[in-house]
Amino acid sequence: MLSSLKKTFSVFSALILAVTFMIVYRPAAVDSAAYPGILDEKSEQLAVMINNARIEAGVEPLYVVPYLCELSALRADECTERFDHKRPGDDDRNYDTILDQNILDLVPDENGVADAEIIAAGYSSVEKTFQMWKDSPQHWSAILNPHWTHMGVAYLYDADSVGKNYWEALFISNAVPMDGEYLPDVNKIVPQGAGDLNGDGSVDTFDFILSKQYILHKADGTLSNFFNPLQTQSADLLVDGEITIADILLLDRYIHGQISVIPITLY
Repeated sequence: MLSSLKKTFSVFSALILAVTFMIVYRPAAVDSAAYPGILDEKSEQLAVMINNARIEAGVEPLYVVPYLCELSALRADECTERFDHKRPGDDDRNYDTILDQNILDLVPDENGVADAEIIAAGYSSVEKTFQMWKDSPQHWSAILNPHWTHMGVAYLYDADSVGKNYWEALFISNAVPMDGEYLPDVNKIVPQGAGDLNGDGSVDTFDFILSKQYILHKADGTLSNFFNPLQTQSADLLVDGEITIADILLLDRYIHGQISVIPITLY
């Protein structure tokens, strides 16, 4: 499959050269100012993937709660210091000591468990991180546990830490609805124009990564709900009704300043 994709990339590279030779070129740089927004987007994407997995398994999706996401972000930060379900410090406090019992109304299961945490470090890709959890029976069981009602998720990048990329998901069973709870929805992403696949208002490397992930999902048959309709329209840079490797190559050329206008049409 990989060799076939590489050959296809080469063929479409020639095509892009052929159809864009009349476009004005201009110098440009990747807009790194959008990076903080990507962190929020990655967390949202993780929440969507967790709920999609639960729905596919016949389990109710979980509500995302701002309060729990704040705790997840704090736990992700703590993991840069101590990558463990124990919190930093000399007293070996468990991760769930971060939960405020005065705010929550936790409901234990038959084993007395009312919450769970999963963590990961290393991968910057939400797909690779999620696959790692999926390959672990213990983590996958936590994700699909029908007892949970709410979750918090977080992604953190720390260049000075060992793992650099940190992921955290906090699951609880709460007896009552929580302030600000919502079901994450991929349709919340609204592109600001052609090529802006993550809706942050910039066309940059992160959009290119998303477009490549789309093609890979398309190749292995796991494309369902990867892009919403607005993202699909934004990614179709050749305006031919489908997203192909040609669109990816065109986006890459735009990001690196080799062309100045997207989308373009072949006719």
